[in-house]
Amino acid sequence: MVQQPLKGTTTLLEFTPGTGKRFYRFVRSEAAMTAASRTVKVVSENKESGFTAKVQRDESSFRRIKAQHLKQEADAAVGKGNFRLAYTKYTESLETGPDDCDKHKVFANRSLAYCKAAKYEDALKDADHAVHLSPKWIKGHWRRGEALTD
Repeated sequence: MVQQPLKGTTTLLEFTPGTGKRFYRFVRSEAAMTAASRTVKVVSENKESGFTAKVQRDESSFRRIKAQHLKQEADAAVGKGNFRLAYTKYTESLETGPDDCDKHKVFANRSLAYCKAAKYEDALKDADHAVHLSPKWIKGHWRRGEALTD
């Protein structure tokens, strides 16, 4: 059976497997959307297709996706030891992402990148932001301690 492409916009699906991490995929056919709808939440959909589902249609969804992508690039840069690229990508992620995303984690990760790049004042500022945004999150306090001891 040949899948007919949907008219208008594509559908953005959000996958949240048992790990709690979110993954996104663009779907262009109604059959793929129907098959995937059992395991995912439709974030954005094509109204012309006649497919009804819970829809979240706001700019923050797409900004969140871009911010997560930038954070993943920064995480990969940290893994490769390229700390300058990492804190640059973390900065872009913070500027791109909506206010309701996990910014405290990005601040903590950027604090690590600043520490590894020997920018201790910047690392301390970011760790303080992480602690301010999520005071009960232990990793923010850990990053603050690292910035103070280096």
